[in-house]
Amino acid sequence: PALIYKCAPHASLRRFVTGKLNHDTLAMAGIFFSRLLEASGPEVDIEPDAARHLVLIIHELVTNAAKYGSLSRATGRVWVDWRRNGSAVTLVWQEKGGPEVGPPNKQGFGSELVVQCIKALSGTIKSQFSPEGFACSMTLILGK
Repeated sequence: PALIYKCAPHASLRRFVTGKLNHDTLAMAGIFFSRLLEASGPEVDIEPDAARHLVLIIHELVTNAAKYGSLSRATGRVWVDWRRNGSAVTLVWQEKGGPEVGPPNKQGFGSELVVQCIKALSGTIKSQFSPEGFACSMTLILGK
């Protein structure tokens, strides 16, 4: 059920970051998400085609944070910030308070899924694996 996400003709980026999808994903892992997330950014409407890709990207980030990253520890937190840059949106995901992380030895299905979704949104991603936690910055086209 977590991957089935209905959206109106235009959905809000804030809804995707803080919304029901993430609560369902983390409820399966027994984690209460809303107190572990700090989200900030302007209102951004997302068109349905972009929403289908974005929901998969956010789902994968949340799942990985719960399994391997900051949300796998009681002290872990996630900060998400976004800003508009013309027709593009830059979204920054930062994890802190989890285990020390390093680059994966191989790219798994989830990583490949994220890369393909970002390509579909004419976007780019830069990932950083540091001792403090995983971080990434994505620039995406989410609508007109």
